[in-house]
Amino acid sequence: METRNRPQGLRANYAAAAGAHPPPPAAPAPAPARFDVKLPTYWDHNPDGWFTFIEARFRANGVFDEVARFDITASNLTEAAIDLTIDLLKNRPVARPYGVLKERLLEEHQPTAFQRARSLRSAPDMGDRTPSQLLVALIKLCPEGEEDSVLFKEAFLHRLPETLEMHLGDHLDEPVRQLAKRADRFWTAHRSRPGSVSNSVEAEAAAQDDLLDSVNAVRFQPHKGGRGSGKGRGRGGRGGSSRGRNDKSGKGRTGGLTDAPASSGLCSYHWSFGEDAHSCRPPCSWAGN
Repeated sequence: METRNRPQGLRANYAAAAGAHPPPPAAPAPAPARFDVKLPTYWDHNPDGWFTFIEARFRANGVFDEVARFDITASNLTEAAIDLTIDLLKNRPVARPYGVLKERLLEEHQPTAFQRARSLRSAPDMGDRTPSQLLVALIKLCPEGEEDSVLFKEAFLHRLPETLEMHLGDHLDEPVRQLAKRADRFWTAHRSRPGSVSNSVEAEAAAQDDLLDSVNAVRFQPHKGGRGSGKGRGRGGRGGSSRGRNDKSGKGRTGGLTDAPASSGLCSYHWSFGEDAHSCRPPCSWAGN
């Protein structure tokens, strides 16, 4: 009887001994994920654009954790941005750390709607930019949600050359970006033609200059005793170097310059050009010197 029960007793002893050992240790917690996300340094002048860019990089690299986003953002701030957020960087918020950091920076650096409207009012004209480039610069100053408002369209049109503004007059119901594209096509098609939009200012200035030359040519009378009829002298001489005011030689106006007789009491400039002379050499008895 004892022989039969011995194996059962041994099995019970083995089971008791096995239960005395402690359970195996738990597996260690996984290390925090490390993200190799390269970002540009914070843009103090354009925080909204910077956050738009880095959040696209976060999505592309699978960074969705608020703490990870907070740490990566903090490591790319400028000194000025760190000064504004030093309290958050020292004591990271428990809830929404990245969101809180982003809101702080946008509040500090993003201009108010009133400030943007004031900057929009004083924005420069198109200049040497295309209409679309002008629009991009103005949209940065436009209060949010007002891009297609009548006031913003007027601000955009007012800064275009007059010919372009007139061309767009029948399309004012279109979105402002569509207006800019239409203006680009017109600008590209016509700016290289004679009398085109891009040459209008230069053409007008040249026309005024030519008119002044013609008036001076008729009005000019050489001083009594001067040599010849004065043809080719003064601003009216189209074939000579009459525009000596801008003469690259640096010697001023010298085309048609002749020496004055000593008895005239005049310098060579007033003897040759009369009231149109741009220089004078003493001694000279020209009235008004």
